[in-house]
Amino acid sequence: MADRWWGQRSEHVWEQEALDHIRAQMPQREPYRAWQCFSFTAHTGQIRECDLFVVTPAGAFLVEIKSHPGRATNRGGTWTFYGDRVRTIDNPLHLTNQKAKELKSRLEWAAKRLRVHDYRSPFFTPAVFLSAPDLRCEFDEIQRQHVYGRDGLEKQTGLEGIWNGLLDRPVGRRPDPVFFRTITRLMEEIGAQAIHRDLEVGSYVLGSRAFDSGPTWTDYLGQHTVLRSKQGRVRVYHYGDAENDAARESVRRAAEREFRSLDGIAHEGIVKAEHYEVIDGRGPAIVFEHRGRWQRLDHFMQENGTDLDAYTRTEMVRQLAEAVDHAHRNRLFHRALAARSVWVELDGNYPRLRIADWQVAARRGTAFHSGGHTTHQTTTRHSGETTAVRALADHVEAAAQAYLAPEFPAFDGDPRALDMFGLGALAFLVFTGRPPGRDRQEVSEHIREHGELTPAAVDDDILPVMDTLVREATRRAPGERTRSPREFLRRVDEIEEFLTRPDVVTDPLVAVKGQEVVDGWTVRSVLGKGATSRALLVERGGEERVFKVAVSDSAATKLRREAEQLQRLRDRRIVTTVGDQPVLTIGERTVLQLELAGDLTLADYLRLEGSLGIEELRRFGVNLFEIADYLEDQRVFHRDVKPANLGVRERNKKSRELVLFDFSLAGISEKDTRAGTPGYLDPFLDPEGDERGYDGAAERYAIAVTLHEMASGDLPAWSEDGVEPRFLPDDVEHPRLSEQYFPDQLRKPLAAFFRRALHRRPERRFDTLAEMRETWERIFQEAEDRSATIPESAASAAADDEDTRRRNAENATARTPLYQAGLSPHALDAATRVLLCETVDDLLDKPIARIRGMRGVPLRARNELVSQANRWRRRLERAEPVAEPGGGPDDHEHAGREAGLDEVVLGFLPKPTRRPPAWARTIRHLLGLPEDAPAEPVWRTQKEVAEELNLPQVTVSQHLRKARDHWRKKKQLYEGVRDDVVAILDRHGRLREVRQIADELLGMRGTTAEVPETRQAYALAAVRVVAECEERLEDPAFVLRRVRSHTDTVSVLVARVIDDDPNVPVEADLLDYAVALGREADRLVRFDDDAPLPAPADVRAALRGVPTKPGMTPLSDVDLVTLAAATSENARVTARLELYPKNLGVERALDVTQAVSYLGAPGITPQQIRDRVRARFPQMELPDDHGLWRLLRRPSRFPRLSKRVSDGVEYWFLPAAPTSLTATPSATGGGVLEHPAKHEEARRRLDQAVARGGYLAVKTWLPDAERVAALLADRSDTASVDVAAVFVRILTEMIEEYGGPPWDVVVAADVPDGPPEFGNMVAEACAVLGERIRAAGADRPVLLHGATPLARYPAGHALLRTLAQQARESGTAPHGLWLLCPMDNPQRPARLDGEPAGAITESEQLALPRGFGAEERALAG
Repeated sequence: MADRWWGQRSEHVWEQEALDHIRAQMPQREPYRAWQCFSFTAHTGQIRECDLFVVTPAGAFLVEIKSHPGRATNRGGTWTFYGDRVRTIDNPLHLTNQKAKELKSRLEWAAKRLRVHDYRSPFFTPAVFLSAPDLRCEFDEIQRQHVYGRDGLEKQTGLEGIWNGLLDRPVGRRPDPVFFRTITRLMEEIGAQAIHRDLEVGSYVLGSRAFDSGPTWTDYLGQHTVLRSKQGRVRVYHYGDAENDAARESVRRAAEREFRSLDGIAHEGIVKAEHYEVIDGRGPAIVFEHRGRWQRLDHFMQENGTDLDAYTRTEMVRQLAEAVDHAHRNRLFHRALAARSVWVELDGNYPRLRIADWQVAARRGTAFHSGGHTTHQTTTRHSGETTAVRALADHVEAAAQAYLAPEFPAFDGDPRALDMFGLGALAFLVFTGRPPGRDRQEVSEHIREHGELTPAAVDDDILPVMDTLVREATRRAPGERTRSPREFLRRVDEIEEFLTRPDVVTDPLVAVKGQEVVDGWTVRSVLGKGATSRALLVERGGEERVFKVAVSDSAATKLRREAEQLQRLRDRRIVTTVGDQPVLTIGERTVLQLELAGDLTLADYLRLEGSLGIEELRRFGVNLFEIADYLEDQRVFHRDVKPANLGVRERNKKSRELVLFDFSLAGISEKDTRAGTPGYLDPFLDPEGDERGYDGAAERYAIAVTLHEMASGDLPAWSEDGVEPRFLPDDVEHPRLSEQYFPDQLRKPLAAFFRRALHRRPERRFDTLAEMRETWERIFQEAEDRSATIPESAASAAADDEDTRRRNAENATARTPLYQAGLSPHALDAATRVLLCETVDDLLDKPIARIRGMRGVPLRARNELVSQANRWRRRLERAEPVAEPGGGPDDHEHAGREAGLDEVVLGFLPKPTRRPPAWARTIRHLLGLPEDAPAEPVWRTQKEVAEELNLPQVTVSQHLRKARDHWRKKKQLYEGVRDDVVAILDRHGRLREVRQIADELLGMRGTTAEVPETRQAYALAAVRVVAECEERLEDPAFVLRRVRSHTDTVSVLVARVIDDDPNVPVEADLLDYAVALGREADRLVRFDDDAPLPAPADVRAALRGVPTKPGMTPLSDVDLVTLAAATSENARVTARLELYPKNLGVERALDVTQAVSYLGAPGITPQQIRDRVRARFPQMELPDDHGLWRLLRRPSRFPRLSKRVSDGVEYWFLPAAPTSLTATPSATGGGVLEHPAKHEEARRRLDQAVARGGYLAVKTWLPDAERVAALLADRSDTASVDVAAVFVRILTEMIEEYGGPPWDVVVAADVPDGPPEFGNMVAEACAVLGERIRAAGADRPVLLHGATPLARYPAGHALLRTLAQQARESGTAPHGLWLLCPMDNPQRPARLDGEPAGAITESEQLALPRGFGAEERALAG
């Protein structure tokens, strides 16, 4: 047996038991072989650890063992095990499959190396063995695939046994005898060996097994060799086979980028990089701070999301935003924010978040491009540059894809926009407890449907202000997103203000907007948080000041030193301390009181305005020199001069000045040459401070860098390769300047100024600050002496006021000169000077990507040109031009499989000429890309094209034949898109509708087009081209069928053809199945107007009931429901996978979405009401403000609806006191009695719920709770349980039975964070309570009232979730579960004592009308 089962024993007892379970069943004869606990090196260079590789007559199998005990559930690809503790992991099948492919590849390599003739490798099957003896698996059908349990426990686990169900079950053809004879030799040849690791990186020894991996890296937990309690995360990058120098270089640069990008960044919300080295034969390695108990954010939310309150969720989002804000203020941009890049540490019960994974980060705010010291990046990217940019995406793990911006990895755009989308996507996860989508395709579909991420689409508990925060940050167009983390944080302030009542707090480190800190000083906003302090803008009696709060004792020392420095300085351009005692002690915190330096920092101002105009550049430059002059006189080095530390203060309506703040580094030792911000800090100081410490030349260097940024909007760059400047060759004497963005009139003198001011040798720079200032001012004086010519167009545009510009823009035609078209001066200057446009027509000929990519142009100007161009295109019916690819004319051919949709469309369309071929116009209309009209995502028939163009249909057919000949010549493009379509079909059970394929293709390849219809049209046109060609082949890769759907257009189904496997259904069977799904969807949406929408579980169950052919791969829930809607006539689908009829009314939609539940104080905006409805029903047409107001104010709805205006925003709300003359006074004496029809509808819903079973949260008004509980308990068809009474009875029984503590001790222990013994006691009581509820509900619904224990205790939360889920499932007790929820406002989502009641859909909630059960007495009175 030893020579057939190879490997060392596992170091984990549970894993060895799982291996023994398989080994005991494996026969001791040929050809059985097994290798346990071994590793091999993949072609990528990654060391792959494997649990078990088995070879049997049934095939070759790579088995991953997971031994987590208890109940296993899943949400998408995230698995959670509820056993002795809660554990969350990602589905390991994907990584196991990757390992299996790599192992197969290495064995094939070994066979060639050993010259094994006739070697044919079998298919290597990946599998996951869940080996815990007490496992109960509740995975959905998709996640169960390739997952097995212990043999003999199939009924308990719900899984097939690993041996009988997989390893010894013959399926298909037996592996080749040559494979059996040589497998042992091949495993030896590839170096398969026992898992053992004694690798050291820095002061850390790596763990024996990796705990995470990505495309080019592997993470290990490292143990410090000296400090045994200290751990770290060691990321090892892999060069792989190193045959491709570009790939090797990409790996090296990604590693250096991740380490160097964090240089000088100190913030508690950003993971620190502690050490970097290159491991011989492997690749670079980085050590990061880490603790073994840290948890990925997505896993943390899966385990704890339901127990987090709104305050904690909001604080988590604030932590993320403050970390990103700190990074942005230091010109560091992550560009790939995702849940797997955020680690969570529980500080007690409080989550602390840290951002990691900076391997594709950008420093200095520009994309990483070709490099060199004189190269200037242009707006046209060539194919080589495109490949280099996309190579960065190779280092991003697949699990991050659902959080990445739609334009990723188009890094030539604004990296701020990428991070703002990431922040919004992470907020979506934190607020809702679920990711924005399972993968990038699902997120792309959501954004295509809504234009942004919409938390309200999946969670009714989301507050409108939370929903708005995420929506604004995740809009599809980068220029329309929240502009900065600061603006994002202001939205977070609004959420916290909504959640909290103003009260006095003792800890200003956690104070939020609206809270009083001390002595009447109330927080107006949180300005930001850095490495040492948190800044609050506070006000009292109309006076404002800044509270700078130290985050630690060491930070408090620095704060006091800063106060001493500032009290010595008295200049209006330096921020001053305020108050009789500038340094306060509030509670345990040290606080420095300062004046506000300005509403914006210079960094914010430059981001909004771009590089400064000549006059403002001169004035701000003089301001900066005046500040520096004063500090020099006072013999003070600021040590951190940069735009982020300069406030822009309004002196009057027409003048601004700079104010310097943050003196936290002033006064530190001159030998500390590492203190400061990289990029601004003189890079030629001695690292140890011995030969050259910090001096006046270093201070002037920072001033020069700041001036350069003011003149260009960018930093000077010494090296694009990350090489430290002091290690560059001696002939590199100055950095690469962004002189192409300097003002035209000043370009040469400014370039000369900065070459001297930034020279690597201090002796070659300006000798004194006075000389430097004199040279600066002379540049502007000489420019004034020269006569400058200003275009009349610019002068006239500057004179226009806002109303005039708006009217001119509305009346502009294609021939209107731009100076008469209503553009602002900045936008006009950019259009005429940079884009070289003279008329509106010229501007419309520019692709949106060209406009967005203009460097040195203010963001506002770029956004204005994009928005105005899109408005003119819609009004003038002009198509958005396709962006021309860079490089030679055939570049798109060579990059066919990597080409974006812009290149694909350009390649498929005939080249524009003076006399295009006759078929060109016909094909453009067929593809929805006419030259003389906007693009449309349509799938026209030949007949429709013939009618539109007034051509005989036979001519259209002839033109199509010529087009097919043209398309087939584009072999690289055609085959690339076809393979993409085939891959999409394979991922989705071989069956999709063409628009679904196009949406996924759009996410895969991307486009620079901005208009949503144009983006979709490009993708659908690419699919159409491939489909037209495949339909004429004898052996097509897929076939199509046209069906009529609710869109009143033709829906086109696509089915993958597989001819060589008799075990799978043919394509015709798949297409018939899709049509049957559509019919079932239509049946599901035929219901009465007052009936609830079908619950997602009911929808899935009904659609799963549609018969399938043997061998058909089951569709995922999302694919199943969306395909059914796509092929139906009347059904549409929500993001929650509910089906609803296309003619659903607006009033019904308002009720379903509970949008009007927020009409209580402080109210809701009309746009937020519409957003709420569209989040659930994105295709619904909604009335404008006037129509919506009339609808809501009707007597039968909210006749008392009122309006108020706050900060220019209109809110609608219901006054607290009821004054309706149409309502009947309630017999209970409180509120009003609603219309009798409402009472009858509620009774009907209850009767239906008795028959249907399932879970129902019954919401009632607080004054009605006692009467409603008695009324429902009297029903003969329900069982009633007074939860509080039964819970106390159970505790009493436990005390009596086990001789427990007296009741006064138990009551004293019933407090937050009470002793664990009490928690154990409550958990045991809840288990008994659950048994009694199930027993009562064996054949009828159980009404739970007085259910406070289910909301008060964590064990109660868990019990409620379990009971609700069991009620939803057929064949389990209880048959149904009704939870009575007394509420202040039952129109809001169901809550029990302020905690979410667990209702998933509208059909699981019933709001009883006020006075329910007392209406007869009320009417009689």
